[in-house]
Amino acid sequence: MGGHRRLVVAAGAGAFTAPVTADGSTAWGPEDLAGGLALWFDADDATTFTLAGTAVSEWVDKSGHLRSASQSTSANRPAQ
Repeated sequence: MGGHRRLVVAAGAGAFTAPVTADGSTAWGPEDLAGGLALWFDADDATTFTLAGTAVSEWVDKSGHLRSASQSTSANRPAQ
């Protein structure tokens, strides 16, 4: 997945096991935080936006907790 951050996890300090990349760094993404993630809005994933024309009416939470953000007032919806 693109957009991973790089994190070096000290022994015993990590709450999750992150994969090691070819360059020896530890790559991780929000999905690696498992149960510790309250919500996750991924602006790189266009499938998480519900559009009303060119405006975003809903942004789907990818954490699995179903905490999506929505705007019912069309004049207040942001453009994609």
